[in-house]
Amino acid sequence: MTAPRFLSGQFRHAIDDYMACGWVLDTCFVVNPAVIPWRSRAVFAALGIRRYDLALALAEEELIAARTWGSPRGIGIALHAVGVARRDHTSVAVLEEAVALLAQGHARTEYMQALYDLGTTQIRRQDVTEGRRRLVEAAMVAYECRNGFWQERIRFALERLQAPANTSKLTRQEEKIAYLARAGHSNRHIAHMTCLTVRTVEFHLSSVYRKLSISGRRELVTALSSVPS
Repeated sequence: MTAPRFLSGQFRHAIDDYMACGWVLDTCFVVNPAVIPWRSRAVFAALGIRRYDLALALAEEELIAARTWGSPRGIGIALHAVGVARRDHTSVAVLEEAVALLAQGHARTEYMQALYDLGTTQIRRQDVTEGRRRLVEAAMVAYECRNGFWQERIRFALERLQAPANTSKLTRQEEKIAYLARAGHSNRHIAHMTCLTVRTVEFHLSSVYRKLSISGRRELVTALSSVPS
């Protein structure tokens, strides 16, 4: 379950969608997160708007519920969300456990996504060799599943590893403009919010696209998630 507004980068609205889903499930007495892991999905929307406190709270709540039911797939999905939400030295170990459980539960799509986040997390922690290996594993699963969206996303991550070190880091201004663009704001609106000219915004976005090895605004939704903060 992925909300359309999450895919389009409307993360605040996506959180509302997931919360509404949770409310409906509660009213129907559906409490097993393996049915619809809405909290885990909301975690990634919360991270998209840098609500790290909300992301971690949702992830930990999901993990408690998942462990109550004991499904490897459900626990793996919840651990994936926890590992990404923690953003600390424990993240790699948690994500490794998530990957193992999702493989055990034959959850191919979730396994691929957890491999991707494990790989990019390891790369951010300077374990490039192991991170690259995990990304290649994720790419193989994406190919086997014929998932073009994830094949493209993983390819971007691997290409960024080959980019010169001095071009891989966004400036603070570029990062701000990139996140505004990802949230769906037009160049003119971004210029108004940042007190810049439209031409300057366009210049910064062109630099962002070059540094992230992407072709345009649509790909910001996936590319920004693996940029070091």
